[in-house]
This record gives sequence, C-alpha cells and structure tokens, in this order.
Amino acid sequence: MAVIKEVKDGCAFLTITDTLSIYEVEELSRTMQESLEQYNGLILKLNQVEECDTAGIQLLLSARKTAETAGKRFEIDGASPEIIRVATLLGLNPEVLF
Repeated sequence: MAVIKEVKDGCAFLTITDTLSIYEVEELSRTMQESLEQYNGLILKLNQVEECDTAGIQLLLSARKTAETAGKRFEIDGASPEIIRVATLLGLNPEVLF
C-alpha cells in the first residue's frame, strides 16, 4: 500500500494505491484519524486499489462514521473495480456506499 497525502481547501486528500487489506488497515487507520483531527474533512481516492478485503471495506465504513460523528466532510472519490467487487460480495450497495 502506498498513500499520497495532499491538503486542499482545508481537507486531507489521500490517494491509496495497491492493497487495502488487513495488513494495511492499522497504519491507514492512524493516517485517517490524524487527518480527521487536523483537517475539516477526508477525501479518499481509491481508483488505484488493486487488492481489497473485508478489513479494508470495514475501515472505509468506520472512517465514514467517524467523520460524520465529528461533523467532518468525508468522500470517496473513485473506487476501483476491486473495491466495488468486494463491497458487492459483502451485500453492500457500492453506489450508496461510495
């Protein structure tokens, strides 16, 4: 997993590439939490994620809830076919989720 962080308009933009799985969620969770604490929102660019598992989807759902609870902006700007596939396998509607 690689994460590129940019700050625009008071929000953290994280571009996540390669893998979003149980092996990366702890590190990424910290990055997301820090971003939500420091900025007005979190925008995730996920169109380059090639591998994802249920832990990755769970992290995305948790980040959304954390942001909403804090009154912060949260968006997913592009989800890769793999993320959509895994979300669908879990019975989630990717169009509503992302």
